[in-house]
Amino acid sequence: MKHVHNLSIRVLCKQIEDSSAFKEALECFLPENASQEGFSLTQEEIRIDQGEDLISLELSTDKQRWIKHILSFLGEHVFTQNLKKLREEDDRVDQKGAWYLRFDKTAFLNDSFELVDHGQCIHVRFLLAAFPKSRENAIATKNSLLEHYSS
Repeated sequence: MKHVHNLSIRVLCKQIEDSSAFKEALECFLPENASQEGFSLTQEEIRIDQGEDLISLELSTDKQRWIKHILSFLGEHVFTQNLKKLREEDDRVDQKGAWYLRFDKTAFLNDSFELVDHGQCIHVRFLLAAFPKSRENAIATKNSLLEHYSS
């Protein structure tokens, strides 16, 4: 069963943060042969008129084999430990069927996946496969995905 149409994993780094450390940490999501198959990390500098500029690092894909790889990885490192909490948090699914997770940036650099609600985080966005498209069907897909990948 297809659970996700596409996903993206994104982190915003301040100029004072080591973006290369985040690049290296984000590679934990990638399959071993990702660079050979064109799956790569994109980097973009974001200019802010007032305040410090940011660097955006993003992994995104709509290829099912990569999505399944990332879901399996998250199942092992996140879903199993947080299954009850993730099942209950339906507010992380929006009206368009996107499911959002946030992991603490500092903990992430230490290979830990702590779910958080604050802005200093790694953003993960899943566009859930729900038909007909509705928030309720997307929540059901999210719960099915959690059951499938947390075991």
